Amino acid sequence: MTERSDKAVCAMFGVTMEQIISKRRSRQIARARQACMYYHRKETSFSYPRVAKKYDRNDHTTALYACRRIEELRRKDWRFDEKLRKVEALMHRGLQ
Repeated sequence: MTERSDKAVCAMFGVTMEQIISKRRSRQIARARQACMYYHRKETSFSYPRVAKKYDRNDHTTALYACRRIEELRRKDWRFDEKLRKVEALMHRGLQ
């Protein structure tokens, strides 16, 4: 399921998986990376260190921050929440 969520996030945010894994920190890429970490953590029982490692990050606090930031943005920004609802719809129906 996590591969499906990664693909859905990339499609909705207009980035590639290579950009997600990269060290780039533009807002678009960083938000997409945070969303990937959020869904990875939400869908699995993986620890924060394991989630961070999947996205080529050294510190578990990066994954922890990503999850908290996405939750905060969902509460505060209805547009962002709507975008993630679309990601979830893509995840559940699958990408063509």
